[in-house]
Amino acid sequence: MATSNFVQDFLEYNSGNECPPVFALWTAYGLLSVAAGHKIWHNQGDYFFIRGDLYIILVGESGDKKSAATILGLSLLQEAYDDLVLSGDNETYQGLLKWMDNDDSTREYVEKGVLIHYKPYHIFADEFMDYLSNNPAGMLSFLTGVKGKRGYRYRLSGQPEKDIINPYVTLLGATTFEWISKQIKMEQ
Repeated sequence: MATSNFVQDFLEYNSGNECPPVFALWTAYGLLSVAAGHKIWHNQGDYFFIRGDLYIILVGESGDKKSAATILGLSLLQEAYDDLVLSGDNETYQGLLKWMDNDDSTREYVEKGVLIHYKPYHIFADEFMDYLSNNPAGMLSFLTGVKGKRGYRYRLSGQPEKDIINPYVTLLGATTFEWISKQIKMEQ
């Protein structure tokens, strides 16, 4: 009986474009992170939750086809999932928080007979520097703060404190060495 391996299949699917295999490989991992959602549990006596929310940034030279695999991968996800929660091309963390606090952003599944609600949000940014352009420090602070949390507490200007329960944010982006170098220099 032949078995299928998504990562190998995705690499083969990308073999016809000029995208370097390492970018296709990490894109496959990012797609699996989105598809698995908040639903990865390990059962060895007791159940425990395993976080699969990956942040992946493909870094390379300008024009080296970093985005080719991410564009193909995103189209596959959109075909497979009709309720996929995707970011826009340019976001603010305030807008992202407002969306995640909205009931329309809630997804659910059943685990051990219990209905679990979670808040997925998937960022596909083939130009990561453009995605962050509204408020890079604010967005990076949010992404750092929400990573791996069962709940995220926040307060927007003039608003009461709120909690987002079971956030699940993933990121698959691409940028250049020059942009990363510039950001490091600005921090120093």
